[in-house]
Order: sequence, then C-alpha cells, then structure tokens
Amino acid sequence: MQAQLRPVESTASGQHWSTNSLASAWCPARSDLLDVTDIERRECHATLDVRAGSLLSSRRVSQSVADESLQFEDVPAEHQAQRHICAIVDAGIISPLSMNPPRFGPEYAVTRAQSAVYLARAMGLPPQEATEPTFADLPKSHWAYGFVEALYARGVVSGTDDEPSQFLPDEAVTRAVIAAALCRAKGLDQLMREQPTFADVPHEHRAHGWVERLVDRDSWGGVLISGGWNPGPPPTFAPDHPVTRASLAILLCRAFGILTE
Repeated sequence: MQAQLRPVESTASGQHWSTNSLASAWCPARSDLLDVTDIERRECHATLDVRAGSLLSSRRVSQSVADESLQFEDVPAEHQAQRHICAIVDAGIISPLSMNPPRFGPEYAVTRAQSAVYLARAMGLPPQEATEPTFADLPKSHWAYGFVEALYARGVVSGTDDEPSQFLPDEAVTRAVIAAALCRAKGLDQLMREQPTFADVPHEHRAHGWVERLVDRDSWGGVLISGGWNPGPPPTFAPDHPVTRASLAILLCRAFGILTE
C-alpha cells in the first residue's frame, strides 16, 4: 500500500538541468531504516512551546559557521553534504543520532514520520491537534502526530486514498513524495512539461509535475534545489528510491535558505 500524491493545477516554466553530483542532492541510501532516536522523541515533545514558529525567523547559517560549528565522525570534511548537515543540525531541524560519539547517520533512509517533523521544523510550524486524528495509523500518542497534522492542514502532505486513510509513518519516504512536499510547502504548483526531463518520470507518473517543478531553477529564485539521480543518457530521477538524511539536509537547506552557499 502506498500513499498517493494528489494532483493540483499545473503551470509551465523554463527547464534547467545539472549533471553536477552535488547539485543532484541525492545520496545513496542504506537498505535498512533508522528508527527514531531518543533525541528525536524528546525534541518532538519539547518543540510544543520552544522551537516551531520562530526557529528560522532570524536563523541563516553562513558557510563558515556550517563548516566549523559541528563535526561528526561519520561525516568527513569531503562529504558532499558536510556543510548542509552541520547547518541543518545547528538550526535544530534534524537531530544527530548521538553526540557521544558525534554521529549523524547520513546514509540512513528517512521515514515518512521523520520527514514530516523535519519539514515542519524548517517551515516553522508548531505541532497542532485535530479534533480526531486524520490518519488511522497516526494516533495522538504518536511522537510525530502534531507535526503531521500541521502539514496536512496546510495541504503539504497526504495519506493513502483508502478509508480510513493511513499515513504509513514508518515507511521510507521517497524522492517523489519529498519533491511534492517541498513544492507544496513553498506554495508551488505542479509544472507539466511537454517533454519530460527524466526518462523514469513520464507524464503519466503521479509525481511528474512535482518533480519537474523541483528541478526548475526559475521556480526557486535561481537556486538549484535538485538535479536528477543519473545524468544519463537518458537522465533519470529515481522517484521511488528512499531519501537519506544527508540528501534531505541538502534539500531543506536549499529550499528554505538555511545555508548561504
């Protein structure tokens, strides 16, 4: 069972493509999922009256600060996401796996619940409650409940189409789902191209318009949020592959201007 992306009206714009490996923002994922850490659980509850809502109102991390403020033994200086990881942790959006020893777990896949928490933090959204939980598998006792509800109320995330709808919080979040969520979070519609950019995201793919919008530099004020997975030929996006913690750090930093590159 997979969560379905709900389409919205589409628009047209110019096309931009980069074969730069860093520009792709996608890092290979481990095959195993990382369970939420005790740090994450504590912080999810703490953000009720601390972080969300004002987190990024005045916080932008410079490249020099991101380079020097944190060091993780599993994120060497030459790692393509090193600066983004330091910036996203320093901004309080993604927590490290541990601080003794300092580890981030860059290659671990992110679950749908974890990605919802990170995205809500980046947007500055406080957790919120619904009269009744929106998703059958996400009760009020779930550590990510308030953040998912906040995103759902703003049309950023959705669940399965069956009744009752499920969010599938423990499944790995895919590149297609993150593409849609980031675009929705920034108030962007789908972009339907006459000629698809990626061979594996044709017009009939459920996320075609979201993927095209994500990689369209003009839509993001000239910032390249993401390229593809493989420049080809033909170029591919790998829409069903899981998103890693390192990849999400890059995407969030670029989409929300957290790191001044």
